[in-house]
Amino acid sequence: MNTPTPPQAEPTLSVIVPSALLSDPSQPEHMESLLNNLQQGTGDLTLQHLRHWLGSEGATNGSLRIVESVQTHDDTALSRVADAAMAQCFHLDLEDGLVPWAWHTQSNHKPFTPSASDLPQSVAPQEDPQGQALALVSLSHWHVASGQVIMQPAREITVQETLDIKNTLQPYFTGDGIELLDHRPGSWLARSALFKDLPSASLERVMGQDVNPWLIGQTAGPAQRAAVHTLRRLQSEVQMLLYHHPINASSLPPLNSIWFSGTGQGVKGWPELVQGPWPDKPLGELDRHQHPPNTHLQRQWLASGRHTVLLAEDLTQAHWTLDLAAWCQALEKIDQEVFAHLSLSPGVQVILCGLNYTKTWRTVPASAHQVAKTQMPWSNLLSWLTLGRFKPQRLQHGPDLEDILI
Repeated sequence: MNTPTPPQAEPTLSVIVPSALLSDPSQPEHMESLLNNLQQGTGDLTLQHLRHWLGSEGATNGSLRIVESVQTHDDTALSRVADAAMAQCFHLDLEDGLVPWAWHTQSNHKPFTPSASDLPQSVAPQEDPQGQALALVSLSHWHVASGQVIMQPAREITVQETLDIKNTLQPYFTGDGIELLDHRPGSWLARSALFKDLPSASLERVMGQDVNPWLIGQTAGPAQRAAVHTLRRLQSEVQMLLYHHPINASSLPPLNSIWFSGTGQGVKGWPELVQGPWPDKPLGELDRHQHPPNTHLQRQWLASGRHTVLLAEDLTQAHWTLDLAAWCQALEKIDQEVFAHLSLSPGVQVILCGLNYTKTWRTVPASAHQVAKTQMPWSNLLSWLTLGRFKPQRLQHGPDLEDILI
């Protein structure tokens, strides 16, 4: 993963919002129609605080202003652009497909801390002396259409259902020397030397696309051939097991495969991860027959040295399911719960992410730029939010995105 040279004025607080940019900027002829439909379909969406912050009306005594920049990313990259943005914030030297979320997720998480000043300092995990690495194993729904196998969002399952599936799969993982660890409903952590230096594609990169170009090991070198063969075979065995599993006895979209992502070992300089209360509970402490709260994937604080990053995942699920109404509601929630408390102060930046683009706003001294005192127009805010790619298939709720984009 290529991480650009950071600006001279180092930010100290960054807010990264994946799935915030929607349309493809390479097709400007669609922009006017998209903006009109978005504005009509957002209902009570106002984004009062986001609009105020990204505009320069909130400059403190004229001493600061916001500057914007756009950065493009390789559309064949395995890692998502939010991870590239996070790596840039902390100056991490990460290879594409080797963003070891699984390794760092296994470390002990501390309760959510609302004050950035209370966040702990960086912890640099060391490599496992036995060469072990970790991966995230996620249940997934593969849909066959027009000769392709398309990754679609997996339905939610309960803790008990997750444990039942784990009991079925565990012997097969164990047979290949892989330890399967509890993580959260619908996914596990897998520990094995097979995942060391083995690139993997994030779910965000493959969602809505043919899985074949993104399968584990597609970019692996000769040294990983044996590991790739083992994991591909295991994936096929799991598909057969899931085909007959009671979890798929209903008419709901089947959970018919697994996906490996977040592979690798600990990275030196990786920030301390401080999450909300749900991921801090061991799997067995949760109500085994209840679905987890929607907040379990939504926000994470990361801190290293003087830099703190808030990774707000609120929009991801709605983006995956192509639910524009839910996306708008989640964006309004971010506006009320994040941007309402984000002050216009030195060293602050906001990074909104699309599939292959990021848009960054950061505070800089006003002496270097002419300070504009105007309120950000609504159309400009929508234009920035739609600078990215949103690949529609079928919208479950809200206006028809195919009519918007095509």
